[in-house]
Amino acid sequence: MNKLKISTRLAIAFAIMVLLLAALGTVAMLRSATQRAALDDIVEARIPITKSLGMVADGVNVQAIQLRNLVIFSSDDITKASLDRITAVRATLVEQIKVLESLIRSDKGREIQGRMQQQSAEFLRLGDQYLTMVKQGQKDEALRLLEEALRPAQQAYQATIAEQVAYQARVTEEASARAEAAASALMRDVLIAAAIGIALAILLAISIIRSITRPLAQAVHAADRVAAGDLSGQIVVRATDETGQLLGALQRMQQSLVNTVSSVRQNAEGVASASSQIASGNNDLS
Repeated sequence: MNKLKISTRLAIAFAIMVLLLAALGTVAMLRSATQRAALDDIVEARIPITKSLGMVADGVNVQAIQLRNLVIFSSDDITKASLDRITAVRATLVEQIKVLESLIRSDKGREIQGRMQQQSAEFLRLGDQYLTMVKQGQKDEALRLLEEALRPAQQAYQATIAEQVAYQARVTEEASARAEAAASALMRDVLIAAAIGIALAILLAISIIRSITRPLAQAVHAADRVAAGDLSGQIVVRATDETGQLLGALQRMQQSLVNTVSSVRQNAEGVASASSQIASGNNDLS
């Protein structure tokens, strides 16, 4: 790293931190997308399916009650109210079954839904037959049909509805578990990425600071030594960055001073030798 310029080192460190932030954002987006998909499945499919299944189950119970009321009570008002209620409930059931067909996508759910439709058709067929007998005044035959065929068909239909409810409850629990797992994974990955980012940032900061301050301290020490008149020290240049260039300049300056001092010393010695020779010549002349 000492061979890189300080500006290059800082740029590399900044780029690494940007990449870490981008990686952290990518991980967060992926995990949150998984969590969002699980939550969307719960909100957009599981809850409506559960609501529709509840309305279907209630509708079957209402029909069963109203069908029995037709043979229990002889009042025209009660008969008309029961028939109207049965008609309204059947219309609601048709709508809810369409909702279930559009929302249930799993193979197991569709298999149960297929059995529900078959049993619903059988329940409706027997119910229409029962209503025809009641309208014709054949209450005894209607009661026999209720006990021998209509009620068993109702119970089989309700059992299949309960099976679908239980299955969808398990699917909902699985979706909830996926959402919780995604949330936990998101928190874990963010913490891990943040820890790695912090550790790497600290390492980069320490490395860059040391690569700058150590050569600067060496340069200050060399300058102080030269200022004190000590030219015997050796300045070692190991880097090619700005601090290395500074140490190289100090090294050249010290070498120049050494050369200058050496030249001055040689000249001084020459002057002293010449002066000595002149004085010796003067003595000889005198």
